[in-house]
Amino acid sequence: MTVIAESNRRMTIVKQFALSCALLFTGFLGVVNATFAEPNVGVVVIHGKWDSPNGWMLSFASNLNSSGFLVVSPEMLWSERRAYDVDMATWENEVTAAVKSLKDRGADKICLAGHSSGGAGAVYFATRTKIDCLIALAPAPYPAFPKYHSAVSSDLSKAKDMVAKGQGDEKASFDDLNSGGRSKSIRMKARIFIEQNDAGGPMDIDRNVGLILPNTPVLWIFGQKEEAPRRSNGDAAYAKIPDSVPKKFVEVPGDHLATPAESMGVAVAWLRETLK
Repeated sequence: MTVIAESNRRMTIVKQFALSCALLFTGFLGVVNATFAEPNVGVVVIHGKWDSPNGWMLSFASNLNSSGFLVVSPEMLWSERRAYDVDMATWENEVTAAVKSLKDRGADKICLAGHSSGGAGAVYFATRTKIDCLIALAPAPYPAFPKYHSAVSSDLSKAKDMVAKGQGDEKASFDDLNSGGRSKSIRMKARIFIEQNDAGGPMDIDRNVGLILPNTPVLWIFGQKEEAPRRSNGDAAYAKIPDSVPKKFVEVPGDHLATPAESMGVAVAWLRETLK
């Protein structure tokens, strides 16, 4: 009986030790999970010119979603399908509605992540509405820079002449420029063409970076194979972001169109660090 009792006592001690270890490990896991749990962060993903939510930003948005972030990817006014059907004031309302949809889903922190023209739009939005952070992926265009201005000057003159004659809401054919030397003729209202292409307008990144609201962290990303003029303009604009705006520049592999896919890991890591 003494042997049996001693055996039972030892088994009890072993069980208690095992239970203590299990509880300790469970508590450790709780700490780990609490440390790495995502905050309620919502991201408005803004695609570029002639693109769509299912285009070059799809993998970027999907990776954010699978990483635990709340994501919405609305179709922009500069998509191929919409072809500049509204002005920037209406676009701003559309993005505000997207932000609200994320907050309705539980987001208490909001980030905008835009590619190319989407990056320009995101920068503009961040000059007018306080958000928690901004990700600019190969942002463009740069209407104030000479090469771009020269390329659109003829159509800008035509559009401004129409506005002067009271025809700003009338449509005409204008050449729309895109990366890789691409362009195509699109019918749009004269005043909308001016908004999209005039220096000092809503899409002028070079001006707008200086107006980003204070304490709006910015992640600025360019691909190693970005076209030289756009990269040079992007570097110049980044340098103008004021000291009141925390900023980080990252270079990733790939060209202009590949930048979103190449930036997925960088973006997730930066969001977690910035909004922790």
